Amino acid sequence: MSSVEDPVVESLRSRLVGSGNFHSGIHSLDTALTLQSRIHDHLFGIGLDPTVAKVLSDDCKKLLGNFKVEPGNQDINIRNLLNKILYNCEGVLHYHMERPNDANIYFSKSKVIELRDLPFAQFLNLENLYYRGLCKDDTLLYGEELFRIIDSVPNDSQGLTLHYLSMIFNHISRDKEVAGRILATFPSSSPLTCLASLHLGEYEDTKFLNILAQLVNESHFPQAEANNNKALEDFHMFLHYYFKKATKLSPDWKKYIIESMEKTFQSVAVAKSAFIYFGRNSITSPVDTKESILNFVNFVKYTQREYVLHGNKHDDLVSLIDSYAYILKIAQDSSHDVENVFNFQDSVNKLLDLLRLMHKQNGFPLMSGQDSLNWLENRDELILPRTVSKRLTNAWEMLFTIDKNSLTLLNDNSLTAYLTNALSVATDPLKLYQLNFQYCYLLAQKGLIEPAIKILETVLLEENPECYSAWHLLALCKSINEDKEVSFKIVCSVLQAMQEGFEEGRLAVTDRWQFVHLKMTQLKIVEDIFGIMDALEMLPELFELFSLLFPADDKRFDRIGNGYNQTKEYLLQIVWLFASGLYMRVPENYTDAADAINESIGVSKEFKNLNCNIAKGYLCLARGQCKRASKEFNTVLLADPYNVSALVGLAQVVYPEGDTEICDYYKLRPLTPDSLDQKQDCQPESVFVSEADRSANIARLKLLLESAIAHSIEADHSPEIWWYLSLIYEQYKDIGYKDALLNCVRYKETEPVRPFKYCNF
Repeated sequence: MSSVEDPVVESLRSRLVGSGNFHSGIHSLDTALTLQSRIHDHLFGIGLDPTVAKVLSDDCKKLLGNFKVEPGNQDINIRNLLNKILYNCEGVLHYHMERPNDANIYFSKSKVIELRDLPFAQFLNLENLYYRGLCKDDTLLYGEELFRIIDSVPNDSQGLTLHYLSMIFNHISRDKEVAGRILATFPSSSPLTCLASLHLGEYEDTKFLNILAQLVNESHFPQAEANNNKALEDFHMFLHYYFKKATKLSPDWKKYIIESMEKTFQSVAVAKSAFIYFGRNSITSPVDTKESILNFVNFVKYTQREYVLHGNKHDDLVSLIDSYAYILKIAQDSSHDVENVFNFQDSVNKLLDLLRLMHKQNGFPLMSGQDSLNWLENRDELILPRTVSKRLTNAWEMLFTIDKNSLTLLNDNSLTAYLTNALSVATDPLKLYQLNFQYCYLLAQKGLIEPAIKILETVLLEENPECYSAWHLLALCKSINEDKEVSFKIVCSVLQAMQEGFEEGRLAVTDRWQFVHLKMTQLKIVEDIFGIMDALEMLPELFELFSLLFPADDKRFDRIGNGYNQTKEYLLQIVWLFASGLYMRVPENYTDAADAINESIGVSKEFKNLNCNIAKGYLCLARGQCKRASKEFNTVLLADPYNVSALVGLAQVVYPEGDTEICDYYKLRPLTPDSLDQKQDCQPESVFVSEADRSANIARLKLLLESAIAHSIEADHSPEIWWYLSLIYEQYKDIGYKDALLNCVRYKETEPVRPFKYCNF
């Protein structure tokens, strides 16, 4: 179709990824593509009912009746393209109007129109074939005609082509016997046949390996001006899917991956197979991690070469975005940087640039800045082919995952923008829930409590009533109010629902963690409403619940991840430390607090939990043992310089009267002479040998606190951190005193009964 101008080609490429925004320079073509986009929005979204289909069909008839090729574009290919698009549209609409015979008439008209050398034609022919099979209720038709239309795996940017291939494979798979007969008619070594069997859940590792081995043996390194072996590269397009899905691979794959590299020249397809293959073992093998990264670097180089050869146009932008997201997950952080070869942060920046380019080229809305804080009002959901949607969602989510602890990106609203852009392209219900939860969590972190509550109540929990983490977050948001009754009712109701879920065997391991943390939240609310003694009376219920949820003889619930802080032993330590915190509220129970800390330490010898040092530090503070407390807090800060609990504890050593004053200041209670006398009666031991020593410690504390608020989200949002900074600034007449005090009050006003982090794991 050489006579079709570049703007037309770009519009058709954009349509293949699911765009509904076109600038081909031909009004009738743009109108037809827009109509097709509207139809697909219904098909891929909530569905296409007969009433809507009738309205769209009327629009389609008007286009067919009024269609004229504009002067200067009297190209028969354009005319054929328009007719084929509109006949397909009418066929789809009549099928969904429950008129299959009429639909088949339109599909027959479309089928006879041939468009040569155009990827968009492949999609139209596959759509046509899929619906003709439905209209005739003839699954065998797919076996007869599929390979006349397509004989290789499309690239990732041909989203509509992949969508209809998937629909055909899914329809074939409804009857296993028929599916077997159809697959038997396909060329056995074709990558498309292999992809079909993968859709049917058949993972024939030996068969796939033998096909690659034969292709490698038949291939030779191309001579000058020659191309790589097309069959070999086509099969590697299939391997991109297989290596991601297969649960177990033969070790012989490595040999043939390497030989594929040796028998091709700068092959994008082979390089991608290589970095996906080696990336599978990245968690357990540093060598494979490096191999994956180096092959990714080759993939990028070869892709750049193709980009230049195609006139500075990406042939497969979706694949490039997906590849960056994959390798960033493999590399995880800058620890795998290779000097002058691979830089983690540069790759993060490149992924963001590619995503912005993707949205710009295809007219996809791009959320940024302040707009991302109001998702409900500003949202513009895209309905894209499933493969495109999945890859773009994953890429935006990867950017968020990498930088979710960045204070800078939280403050400039980049994190919320990443999530809202992921939400705009996501279609999978589970993924939508996860993204919505993280978005609400971010809003809560930023102190935007009301918007977080609104989305939790009207979007998230309405559609996902058993999402316990979202209920927990809602309860924590509601606990910010001085009246904790609403929060208490939510927690009690959810605990009851989780108990029923447990009895019915419906609680996953993460739900069990949530159950335990929700119980701790309940005890904190009980303390706030009824007092510490009532909370202590309920403490045995917490330990009984843990024993019930994590029986010693059942290994299924031992961990929720690979880290030591994702084991049930770590969770039990949290429970003991929570108990010690309650005991510390009552001086008569200091011995029980110490025993609880020792129990926590004794849970596991496999790792050291710094939270135990923090608890010991606060118990020492409560007993007036400031030197020992300082030692414990400094031990923690050596390993974790931004640890808020340790920083606040150390600040209490330096300013032993400060903790009481923050409560008095926030609640606007004046310090009375009686309260001052009471403080003087219970002065703890001094930890400083001289006034100069105290000044030096204050200077060090100032440095620690300022460093923490510059780098840590939790520290920057801690009212206690800002309170102690205000004390330091006031003492030294620093102009930051007023701002520190205002931040203290601001964060105190949005502080939940327990930190939000306890519902997010």
